[in-house]
Amino acid sequence: MTITIPTLEAIDEAARQFLDAMDGRTVFAFEGGMGAGKTTFIRALCRQLGVTDTVTSPTFAIVNEYSAPAESIYHFDFYRLKDIQDAVAIGLEDYLYGGSICLIEWPGLVDPLLPDDTVRDTYRITLTGETAAAPDLRKLHQNLDEMFFSLQLRDKTRPMPQIWESAGGDTLRGLFLQKLRTLYDAAVTEAEKSRIEQAVRWGLAAMENGEEVTVHENP
Repeated sequence: MTITIPTLEAIDEAARQFLDAMDGRTVFAFEGGMGAGKTTFIRALCRQLGVTDTVTSPTFAIVNEYSAPAESIYHFDFYRLKDIQDAVAIGLEDYLYGGSICLIEWPGLVDPLLPDDTVRDTYRITLTGETAAAPDLRKLHQNLDEMFFSLQLRDKTRPMPQIWESAGGDTLRGLFLQKLRTLYDAAVTEAEKSRIEQAVRWGLAAMENGEEVTVHENP
């Protein structure tokens, strides 16, 4: 099955088509490089399933749980997993065989644990037309992911209150933190605040690495 998404406006319809083809299966493995649109498509799937929670890739948490009208939905990201035993330790098999919908990014390492009827290699998401030519959206996702996974984050264990204290002044770091603090204070959910905290750490690491940093308020 090939899902073709000619424009960003068509992604919800493509998600509906995908769900119509589920045929009772509940475990879905999404493969593709950084910036390929895995999380973006999963977000559209969750909207179609009635999820109102903020849907973000569970980079550090490994698994996010979303509430839908019919059931809970579990969203996994195994990019940072180093050993299959780490997946066993979080009870992955209980999720996979529990009957709930499981949406998995970077499934390679856990492939031996996946059910036989997992939707995977033969299912591709093809981004074409305006979607493929939308550099701002695709570049944003790709840059955030690559920045997050490839840089050594020296501030990754530093408490956020200490980081916020360094906001201020007219330095790039100070202005960056001021902007993100404004967004953080306006955030409604803990998931939104967590995402902004991650963006702060990405940005600080990027600046240390000589990267250009731009704040996108509506990614």
